[in-house]
Amino acid sequence: MKLNFKILIIALSTLIVGCGSIDQSIKVRTSGSTFKGNIIAGKGDVVLEVIRQEDMPNAFGKADLFGRKRDVGTTSVVYLGLNENNAVFLRRDVDISSSKTTMNSSPTVINQNSTSYHSGNVGGTSYSGTSTTYTAPIFLPPNTPKDRITGIREMEITVATLGESNFILIAGKILEVISADNNQVIFKLSDPE
Repeated sequence: MKLNFKILIIALSTLIVGCGSIDQSIKVRTSGSTFKGNIIAGKGDVVLEVIRQEDMPNAFGKADLFGRKRDVGTTSVVYLGLNENNAVFLRRDVDISSSKTTMNSSPTVINQNSTSYHSGNVGGTSYSGTSTTYTAPIFLPPNTPKDRITGIREMEITVATLGESNFILIAGKILEVISADNNQVIFKLSDPE
């Protein structure tokens, strides 16, 4: 029994030390299509969507060992059209509060296997044995809490289509407008240097 306890302590220590701090990351998407090295999007298309995520915390407040993540917010930019020589966009920021953890986002497995031990004495001869019954386990789905939206901000932004001020920094990405008309915009997305 002491050996099993030591192995358990070593395994738990390894898991705690092996889990790092909770970090945030982003995913970037666009509904535009590549066009001559640039991206083209139509009126109403999502030009830029940035999804902010963080590592899901485990029971010790560290990052999930398996890399699972939970959403903490999004920023989306939709092309609305052209106003004079300015491309007009709608920026929408959504903040999300999540209570998801590894403890409430994992299924529960109920093992139904059973082992019986028996021994006795028949006609002066002792006997002992075991019998095991194997049954499929029961999987109970996790009772994961729902995410809550804690804030929504919307604003209209404009970017010049002419001159040197044809770019804007949005959620850590540079959106550079190459050209635009009332129905579509041609642009580039890049990281700041």
